[in-house]
Amino acid sequence: MARRIYISVYGSGLGHASRMTLLAERLRGNGYEVRLSSSLEATEYIRNHGFECDDIPSIEVGWNNKGEVSIRRTLKRFLPSLGIFSTQISRETNNLRKFCPDLVISDSRLSTVIAARRIGIPVYVILNQLKLIIPTPYESTLKNVGESFAAEILGKLWSRSEAIIIPDLPPPYTISEKNLQNIRSARRKMKYIGFISNDDTVHNDKIKQLSKKLSLDKDRIRIFVPISGPSTTREVLKGIIFRLASKLRDQYCFIISGGDPNSNVRPLRIQGGWYYGWCPVRDELMKLSNIIIARSGHLTIAQSIIYGKPMLTIPIPNYTEQIKNSEKIVKLEIGIQVNQSLDMSVNLQEAITNLVHNSHIQSRVKNLQRISKKHDGLDTLVKLIEYRLRNITSHPQ
Repeated sequence: MARRIYISVYGSGLGHASRMTLLAERLRGNGYEVRLSSSLEATEYIRNHGFECDDIPSIEVGWNNKGEVSIRRTLKRFLPSLGIFSTQISRETNNLRKFCPDLVISDSRLSTVIAARRIGIPVYVILNQLKLIIPTPYESTLKNVGESFAAEILGKLWSRSEAIIIPDLPPPYTISEKNLQNIRSARRKMKYIGFISNDDTVHNDKIKQLSKKLSLDKDRIRIFVPISGPSTTREVLKGIIFRLASKLRDQYCFIISGGDPNSNVRPLRIQGGWYYGWCPVRDELMKLSNIIIARSGHLTIAQSIIYGKPMLTIPIPNYTEQIKNSEKIVKLEIGIQVNQSLDMSVNLQEAITNLVHNSHIQSRVKNLQRISKKHDGLDTLVKLIEYRLRNITSHPQ
């Protein structure tokens, strides 16, 4: 009887779903029976990749109409979120009892860890954020103490798993550094494995075919914009980039992915380049591009490093995980950060010019690309899972 693995995926945005779908495909190819659970768009994304996926209610932050994290709306959701969290635990407990997996993998979903422990199934956590950083324009002792206290509590909860697997480069190159550091309660269980992503091997024939299809000029700077994140934030950034592409149409070729898994996969001509509602050739475009403009989600940054592409990051306002990721990009000198505002076109133009002609940034990102090749996160994770499965004697009852 094939070993069974249950993978639970945090449903906000598609970065988590993308990396866990890669894992599920690899495990299925190795002969394991795999089932997943997730929420929102991620559920459909996983199902579209041919996997059974249980739909779980989602706990989300509050957003305003500018595509920014709203502290007020998030706080208003706190008490209802406790009820949703309880429902998540109950649903996942039932799902696990029905599927009877040998091992559970939880990507950033604490309720699944609790459910697995409740019925005695071993569980691994995939996580690149242990600390919740409060978005304020200033630092204070009270704020730092509060964040550290909350992080230690969360660390203890996450540590109920057998291992906390960090899909990131080891220090000092860790992109999620600020969201992971100095948490004593979780330190012993943390293991850095490298990025969980495809490698940079894209067949040259595919590159040539795509380049011909889009009529890409070798002498013209190509800018790939893979828009990601919750739908509210995607629409805001899409509007900004469309206006920019039109304005700079004589200088650059913009290729934009709207990040909507239910949208058209055919490229549409726009002023200044091309637009995909959903991009089926993301890896090829990463390879073809000269620079990347994107939110600072962890997977997009990982892919930019894997393909050795300088980044211009526009973090979601008040979204501290992305802001800290973006600050680390600047610290590593592999990209430039531009903060989102109502009129940011001048700043974006200057940043693009800087990024295109900055040989130091290009050299730094190529060096980090070489370092990332030494840490194959997907391969390491599969080996960890298979090692654990060899020490499990039977399905749980």
